[in-house]
Amino acid sequence: MADNFYEVKVLSAVRYGVFINIYLFGGVALTAFLTWQLHQIAILYIGVFMFCITPVFMKKIFRRKFIRDVKINFLLESICIDFYKKSESDLFGRIEVDYNKINSYRFSEDVDSSAIALYTKNGSKVSLHFEDQIENDGDSIVSVFRNHLKDYNQRTLGQAKIHLKPSLYTTKFGTAVIACLGTGWILVSIYLLINIPKTVPFTTIGGIFFFLQVLTQRKRDIQTNLQENDK
Repeated sequence: MADNFYEVKVLSAVRYGVFINIYLFGGVALTAFLTWQLHQIAILYIGVFMFCITPVFMKKIFRRKFIRDVKINFLLESICIDFYKKSESDLFGRIEVDYNKINSYRFSEDVDSSAIALYTKNGSKVSLHFEDQIENDGDSIVSVFRNHLKDYNQRTLGQAKIHLKPSLYTTKFGTAVIACLGTGWILVSIYLLINIPKTVPFTTIGGIFFFLQVLTQRKRDIQTNLQENDK
């Protein structure tokens, strides 16, 4: 596969995570304090809207300050990633990862964002969170990454392949966690049935929806693992 060059936008996930947690928990704490001091329930509703709901509907605005321009060059034997602050002349970081040093990877794709993480054989991780990255040919930047990893695996027959890292839900530990959650839900439901029977419909419906989502995601992850590692 020939060398390929892509210009993308990447979220500084750690910095954004710190910001959004301070905004969320700090805002909720401030709202609760003002509501307690002023005895105005309206403050609670306004606070919940501002600090809990607004970030969901205005995600792009909240993330804007944490977006960086990145250039990714897929070379024959490595991936070169350049990070820029504001312009092409403002290079502030470069990461180059050799394919033969990558042990595994993990990816996710959503409607308006996606991510990929490369796990190297020395235990380090290169993680990239992309914003609205659909290329001209219709493929996402994550798909481009996966295609190059697939190409490397095909070019190096007989050598250790770069494999998809199992998600939590597909591991033995994840299965045990799901089983514990299910047992806990059943015990809580029994307790509520005996002591507060009016709450049973809510806990039952909520639990069913939760576990349907978890089990659906687990099935999807297992299928993805089989497809990716079968390359």
